[in-house]
Amino acid sequence: MLNRHGLVQTVDRPTQGHKFLSRQYVQPQWVFDSANFRVLAKAELYAVGTVPPPHLSPFVQTEEEGYVPDYLQTMLKLQVRHSKMTLCL
Repeated sequence: MLNRHGLVQTVDRPTQGHKFLSRQYVQPQWVFDSANFRVLAKAELYAVGTVPPPHLSPFVQTEEEGYVPDYLQTMLKLQVRHSKMTLCL
């Protein structure tokens, strides 16, 4: 998958025999979080060997629960920024 920084490759193991310098290697959760919010999440946060951000379920109604996780606020800001960029095109 391409993002603004180049190619992103999903891997499910901490080590890999050969790494391409032109790629960012991310954990599978990056794919789901990006798909759930319809915006590419920051790949650096999902780097292989790091603890990824908390999983945000698309089925939880945060307003009803009364709690909005910090990372959810970050993803919502990314959505707004992306929609503004799309409108400018």
